[in-house]
Amino acid sequence: MLWVYFDELITRYQGRPSTEQEIRGSMLEGPSDDLVHPTGVLLLARLGSNPVGCVGLRFRPNRVGQVTRMFVIASERRQGFGFRLMDELETVARNNGITRLELDTRDDLVEARRLYEHHGFEEVPAFNSAQYAEHWFVKNLEG
Repeated sequence: MLWVYFDELITRYQGRPSTEQEIRGSMLEGPSDDLVHPTGVLLLARLGSNPVGCVGLRFRPNRVGQVTRMFVIASERRQGFGFRLMDELETVARNNGITRLELDTRDDLVEARRLYEHHGFEEVPAFNSAQYAEHWFVKNLEG
């Protein structure tokens, strides 16, 4: 699923099909191997036995969770997979003592930004200087 995720990110950003070398390079530059307990989690959405989406959560200090790798394959968008992934992510976050979710995203990822807003995230001023970050969102889970 992460291969497909990086393929689409690169393709959209470059405005042309990605290459295998670019995908491998991006996966090395932004590894996902910390998305396992005790440092995080990667959730998969499935349609039957086929993965159709994912979302990651990194456990950060001070009860903060960093949302990453939010993705639903194009053919399954607008079917509720993204919203269900975010619901489950919040459950996992709460179960791990996380009280604040943070994420950053690119300007061209309009669908993701719309999902975050509909799921109660608020756009805030920049809180990091990540290479591709153009929008920053937070959601408090307390209260």
